[in-house]
Amino acid sequence: MTFYSRRREGAHLISEGNGRISRAQGFADAAVAALFGPGLLVSKGPKGFVPYDGSAKLEGVVYGYADENLRFAFTSRLAEVKGGLLQWRQSAPTVVTGSAAQNVSPAGNLSVNGTVLAIADGATPAAVAAQISGSAAGVSASVVDGKLRLVRASGGSVTVAGDAGVLADLGLVAGVTPGATPAQLRAADTAALSALDIVVR
Repeated sequence: MTFYSRRREGAHLISEGNGRISRAQGFADAAVAALFGPGLLVSKGPKGFVPYDGSAKLEGVVYGYADENLRFAFTSRLAEVKGGLLQWRQSAPTVVTGSAAQNVSPAGNLSVNGTVLAIADGATPAAVAAQISGSAAGVSASVVDGKLRLVRASGGSVTVAGDAGVLADLGLVAGVTPGATPAQLRAADTAALSALDIVVR
């Protein structure tokens, strides 16, 4: 059995057994390797935190992920980890894409994640996107290929509601688009590792 210690400052391998990992070869256990691929990790180098593309890791560099509040936590220095690095996954952005959008008419309300926006008569999709980006915390909006796109970069759900006419004009459907947060992914990964007789604590 392999035990990992999960602390605020890092994920440290404290004893080795089945499913152990090494810096030279990566995960020795195929099932563990399937759980923890390169993914959307980030690394901290001379220029600060940058996306990590899965290339060879550097000794002493900090690897980790951004949490749902865009803070960095559970990072780990390779020099401090015996045998390798436990890679926690970062959630992908949650994206809501409407059908082809048109100018809003008549005026009405649009709600994004609980933030109610008053949309003016004749508002263009681009104007609505700017309004959403400036008001709905954690959600940005843009118009891509004529379609309104809402993005929650940190993962988590995106909830859309509002007047039927406004939703129809913007090509949106009222409802919740679920998305996983890093905390939810960590919980799922911990459960999956436990099934492999690997304990994270």
